[in-house]
Amino acid sequence: MTMFLSLSGTLTSSVNSLVSLIPSAISLTISAGRLMDIVKMPQEDYSQDTLVQSFEKQHKAEGIGLNMQNLSYTYHNGTSVFADASIEAYPHEIAALAGPSGEGKTTMLRLILSLLTPQEGSFHVCAGADHEQIIPMSPSTRKLFSYVPQGNTMFSGTIAENMRNVKPDATDEEIIEALQLACAWDFVEKLPEGIESTVKERGGGFSEGQAQRLSIAHALLRKSPILLLDEATSAPDVAAERKVLRNIMQDTYPRTCIVTTHRPTVLNICTRVYAIRDKKCKVLEEVEILEMMKEF
Repeated sequence: MTMFLSLSGTLTSSVNSLVSLIPSAISLTISAGRLMDIVKMPQEDYSQDTLVQSFEKQHKAEGIGLNMQNLSYTYHNGTSVFADASIEAYPHEIAALAGPSGEGKTTMLRLILSLLTPQEGSFHVCAGADHEQIIPMSPSTRKLFSYVPQGNTMFSGTIAENMRNVKPDATDEEIIEALQLACAWDFVEKLPEGIESTVKERGGGFSEGQAQRLSIAHALLRKSPILLLDEATSAPDVAAERKVLRNIMQDTYPRTCIVTTHRPTVLNICTRVYAIRDKKCKVLEEVEILEMMKEF
């Protein structure tokens, strides 16, 4: 009996070890399937790279905007998101996409970045006094954008190293200027090592609001013609959020900025506010914006 119990214990231990491998095997299979899906994705068309580089060089000093008219987009599962939707934004403007989650704000940003392609409509970046000089939006035009998603995009390393990921030749003065615009210099300046202070992976060591402002500074340093903020100012308090957007608006660099937000408290400082309703992008009047702010 003693021998039986001893051997059964060994057997049970081995079976338990074998069973514990099942979740890992399932996870491995799922991950491998997703990787294969990515590998099988069609190659994006970057044939417009030279044209986009020339366009940016020619118009970067005056600024580059975007104009998307009569867009229609339906997911592969048949869910219609947009039907005859239009949006435009130009240099020294902040255009806001407002509304609750699930209305299509992030989908619109993916259309702007050419991660998704609308079934109908015209979509292009534009420049010139009358916005008549245009090129169609494509994967090649993606280089004209800086995108800050919800959350943060910080890596482990120092603050300066994170900043120089997007601009290797950036001087300390340029980094500090970007931090000031993003209202991040207020707390970075107080750190014992300043911009040489260490950041942990995903902004560890800083509050969510601080990490978000560092991510915005990261994007501002790159000085892309168009800046996309996807709920990227949601973590700081309302006063800090308004100050960040005011700084972007008042900056002399001819930047076009598009923000998505579910907090209407900053909408009255935006140049143009769109609400996604009935699969369209409706421009809100000042009275409607004030009403949204009261209801928040």
